[in-house]
Amino acid sequence: MKKICLIGSFGAYNLGDELILSAALDHYGVDNCIIMTADGHFSSSFYGTKLETVPPFPSGIRSFWSCLTHKAYRTSILTLNNKINHIVFVGGGLMAIKTRAYFLWWGMVKGCLFFCPKKPIVWEYQGIDKPRNFLERYFLKTAFRSATSISVRDKASKIALESSNIKVPVVVKNDRVFEYFGSDFQGHKETKKYCLVNAINPIEPDLWERIKSEASKQNLKIRLLILDKQGDITMIPEVESIFPPTKEALLSLFQASGMVIAERFHGIVLGCCFVPDKTFSLRKPYAKKVLDFCDKKSVSIF
Repeated sequence: MKKICLIGSFGAYNLGDELILSAALDHYGVDNCIIMTADGHFSSSFYGTKLETVPPFPSGIRSFWSCLTHKAYRTSILTLNNKINHIVFVGGGLMAIKTRAYFLWWGMVKGCLFFCPKKPIVWEYQGIDKPRNFLERYFLKTAFRSATSISVRDKASKIALESSNIKVPVVVKNDRVFEYFGSDFQGHKETKKYCLVNAINPIEPDLWERIKSEASKQNLKIRLLILDKQGDITMIPEVESIFPPTKEALLSLFQASGMVIAERFHGIVLGCCFVPDKTFSLRKPYAKKVLDFCDKKSVSIF
């Protein structure tokens, strides 16, 4: 039986992206999927079971060189076409924030068309920023031209695609993580022990004092939550840092939390799944996707 190839920003030690993958795997079924990930061991460990994986298509000088010089990498890419019946980009803000991101995912689509010709390409739960220059408009338009169906996580993403003259109908849904996990956990009455704090940039002293004061009032222990190992603040003196190794560990941590103060998008999303009335943005949102979600869910700045 041929399988579905799931593509996203996986294996990069960003737990929000791994949660997107987890939701997609639960939807499609693990046995029906091949996951394109930069680190198959990490993605498998986080989900909690061995996944069938393949490395990403080459999209830069180093990856092209690896494809030429490493037989196992080259073989896995060249044999993928015979193993799958279609391709799904399963969610996240892939074409957003930086021109480099538009180029990277445009290159990934070109890889799909070259290595897996004629396989249908589906885009689900995408977050798309409005292109800011000619290159971003070109990468966006030509990447989505080959799509057979498209869904996005907000109206702004739909507008960005339609303004680029994408002819395929665009369906507005929600963020995949919020849609999948939100209904399962709201209203649970577990003992609340933690105040989770997530930060991309260093926390100002006066802001930190306010966080400590509020956590103390609610008798909550502060835990520094790392959602992106390569992009988040990983240490604050006298505070335990946590990078949950599995999906279950991450969800259990939020389930035991009475307050969430997050800067990263999926920290806020998960907070709204578990403690919607006690979830705050650490500071002014760093990207439009975060601002739009906070406005939609009435999340205020702490």
